[in-house]
Amino acid sequence: MILQDAISAFLSGDRENFFREFSEPIIIQFRNRRRFSSSSSGTSLSDQKNKKNLPQVVQLLKQGSSFPLIPLQVPRGGVALVRVGRSEQNDIVIQDDTVSARHAVFIVHKATGTVSLKDLASSNGTWVNEQRLVTATETVLFDGDTLFFGEIGFLFFYPRGLFEVISSLVNR
Repeated sequence: MILQDAISAFLSGDRENFFREFSEPIIIQFRNRRRFSSSSSGTSLSDQKNKKNLPQVVQLLKQGSSFPLIPLQVPRGGVALVRVGRSEQNDIVIQDDTVSARHAVFIVHKATGTVSLKDLASSNGTWVNEQRLVTATETVLFDGDTLFFGEIGFLFFYPRGLFEVISSLVNR
């Protein structure tokens, strides 16, 4: 699945269909840190005081409708873990030497509808909005957060946030 799939679902005009297709939080792989401008940190869309940063997220997404889109698929109810790393045993496999075999874990809290991220003592770190996570400490994620696992970058979105940012993309 790529970002263009979400844009196409949005353009179909059927809001309910969009949320059926994109019902889970997602990450969008955009590029590696070496090509990422540090000026786009702090892009949380859910935090009202950071709303002004929305154009940075939109600019980033305009750069590539073919960016991979990865849903954090979890079973219904309770808390679920989505493991990230280089090993094939992870739920999300990132084939890059800067990513540890067992790098990090997303914690999806179905009851509250929130997602947090925890570093698993990775060699090259897990980063949220250019802040390195303290090992084994959960950090709650917000729409538009930039994530790095080693040198590999992602944007995080809840379904509603993804819908809003695509709306901003399309309606500019």
